[in-house]
Amino acid sequence: MQKRPRRVLAIALSLTFATGLCALLAIPVAPAQAAVSPSLSTLLSRSSIQPGGSVTDTATLSGVVAPAGGAITFYYSTSDECPPTTAVPIIVGSPASVSGPGTYGPSASVTFSSPGTYYWYAVYDPTSGPVVISLCEPLTVTQTVSAPEFGAPAMIVAALGLLGVALMGRKLRAFPRIQA
Repeated sequence: MQKRPRRVLAIALSLTFATGLCALLAIPVAPAQAAVSPSLSTLLSRSSIQPGGSVTDTATLSGVVAPAGGAITFYYSTSDECPPTTAVPIIVGSPASVSGPGTYGPSASVTFSSPGTYYWYAVYDPTSGPVVISLCEPLTVTQTVSAPEFGAPAMIVAALGLLGVALMGRKLRAFPRIQA
């Protein structure tokens, strides 16, 4: 029978003991979670108003962990690109401080006097990480055209006009025809 060198036996025992000890002392680690990207969406208080009407905006931030930090700023412009590349955006009120996921706002109220379409969006600027921009949300400011009001004289003229049209369709003879 051949003898194994003691050093090989000692190394094998050491590895077995070390492996068992490591398994015994190992701290359980939660499986890695998939990275979630922050997202931002907005909701206007109204999507359509008359000139002189006003709206506010709120933003919902998700995919962040508290304490997230940073701020959300509300904007609008006349361009359907958010952020616009050709129009100058208008900042609405002061930025809202972010503490974690949730709904922020409402923004300051904005009154619109001119008809048209205005596009709202929000920007989340975290203390670390990339800036997040919401999609455009359109606001339509429409001028309602009301029917003209007819006063009594206009109604009489309209009625006589209709009577004249009706009478023109008939052959009226004010005088009897005389046969020669």
